[in-house]
Amino acid sequence: MAVPERVAWAVERVAPRPGMRVLEIGFGRGVAVDLLCRAGAVVTGVDRSARMVEVASRRNAEHVAAGVADLRLGTLADVTGSFDAVLAVNVNAFWTAPRDLAPVTAALAPGGVLHLCYEPPTAAQVETIADRIRPALAGFTVQTATRGDRLLCITAR
Repeated sequence: MAVPERVAWAVERVAPRPGMRVLEIGFGRGVAVDLLCRAGAVVTGVDRSARMVEVASRRNAEHVAAGVADLRLGTLADVTGSFDAVLAVNVNAFWTAPRDLAPVTAALAPGGVLHLCYEPPTAAQVETIADRIRPALAGFTVQTATRGDRLLCITAR
């Protein structure tokens, strides 16, 4: 299976390195989990879909067996630990209900970085998404990056 451009770019934005602790929220089929682990990161993933946990666990069986990927059914409330990076790709709840960012930012270790990446259906939605998320990140240094006219990544430090 080819890696979707949005996932490859999101992982590139994280810039994974050996030993980096990454939390992926809403990991779906586990494509980013695989890329992150191959780069040496240690990944904890949480997803609300039992089917996606099953699919991603199968895709990442080697990483799970090696202890570098822990894929869980649940929500952010179920996550413990402190992470160097938090990644979410196309998790709409963060821009439709930005108040949900508090548990995400709480999972960051000191110096940790949050990456919220999107590929909205239309180019016109890129700025709308960014505008809705920025206020929820008060107190963080926020950078917005785009690729082409449809990929968006909001990074908070």
